[in-house]
Amino acid sequence: FVPFFGILASTFDVTARIVGKSGACIVPFVYGRREDGTGYDLQLLPMLTDFPSDDLTADIARINQIIESAARQYPAQYFWAHQRFRSRPPGEPAFYS
Repeated sequence: FVPFFGILASTFDVTARIVGKSGACIVPFVYGRREDGTGYDLQLLPMLTDFPSDDLTADIARINQIIESAARQYPAQYFWAHQRFRSRPPGEPAFYS
């Protein structure tokens, strides 16, 4: 579990694991539909350096921060219907009722 918008969330670690095994580079990107409906805007972010690190939890949190940033940039287009906080850390109360 790592923070996502300040709330602990069960998060896949597959990105860091695949990069660690393959040596691939990660170039994050953000895209969003234009308000006038004429297409999409694509923003390539800087390639991640020192990824993966020796700290898998920090790597996963770093990916979550990139996703958070994209959701903040295009909040109406993020998939909010997904119950991101359905799985909870042991002892934590249910997030959804």
